[in-house]
Amino acid sequence: MNTTLYSARRALALCTLATGALLLSACGNRTLDYRNAEIVNGKVYAKGANSPFSGKVTNVPLMTATSNQTGFNKIFRLLGLYFPVTPIGSMGLTSLCEVPVNDGLPDGKVTCKQRESDIVRAKFSFSNGTLDGSFKLNAPTGDDVFAEVDFKDGQPNSKLRLYTLDTHKLVHVIPWENGAMQGTEEGFDPATGKLIAQLDWKDGKMDGVYRKYDGSGNVVEEARYAANKRIDTPPAATNSAGLDAAAAKPTTTDNRNDWPTESNACTERWSTAFTTTHEKDTLVTLDQAWEWVDNCRAGKEPT
Repeated sequence: MNTTLYSARRALALCTLATGALLLSACGNRTLDYRNAEIVNGKVYAKGANSPFSGKVTNVPLMTATSNQTGFNKIFRLLGLYFPVTPIGSMGLTSLCEVPVNDGLPDGKVTCKQRESDIVRAKFSFSNGTLDGSFKLNAPTGDDVFAEVDFKDGQPNSKLRLYTLDTHKLVHVIPWENGAMQGTEEGFDPATGKLIAQLDWKDGKMDGVYRKYDGSGNVVEEARYAANKRIDTPPAATNSAGLDAAAAKPTTTDNRNDWPTESNACTERWSTAFTTTHEKDTLVTLDQAWEWVDNCRAGKEPT
């Protein structure tokens, strides 16, 4: 074969392969503004397109990026309980994310920034459409993490750690395993770092011992639970977080083994009243959260 002709053909073949690779890369590096996207059967499409989108979708509100993730919704409800004066919902709407998408599904590392700024408010990852790996939410300044947890197959699967917004002190540790609370929840004094409360969970239910400690480490309150029901005799009066109150009797088909999803101005008022009448880091229990819902349904307001 003519050497010159062979070299020319080989060069042409290499150029063709290189061009194809560049085209594929360009398809994967496409950018789509969320305003020009649409969701069809759970997949992202550019408006009017016939095939799912692959590339980066920009300006996606944090709450939109996580709205169909049941595992995140579990964490989000807890954040609303432990940070009642923090505009968690507002953060979800004003933080805009850049989401990598592969064949219509979120896939890869996500960064969310405060609208019209470079302040990073959240970092997390998707794997084939579900949350997977580290999930971190930052304080309003963007400097410190105030909530962090790991996800596996879309469900929280590690200890959820909560920190104060101002001093970045660890105040709560909530254990999760495959989407259910499992292990010992702990509360810490933000000033001293000392343990002030513990509550045992099993398969998403309170199961074991609740203890509250004073500044010297002495137990000042204790209760025992089995499958969300208190099994010891409570004292006549208490200043606890609600563990000593009788569990509200369900009047609907609510799943009382999970955190309530019902959130409104009334439940927020009960949450705020709770934080003003109890020590700052008193644990909010499942019973307490449902009690607020039942109070609101009955038209009862905090005094």
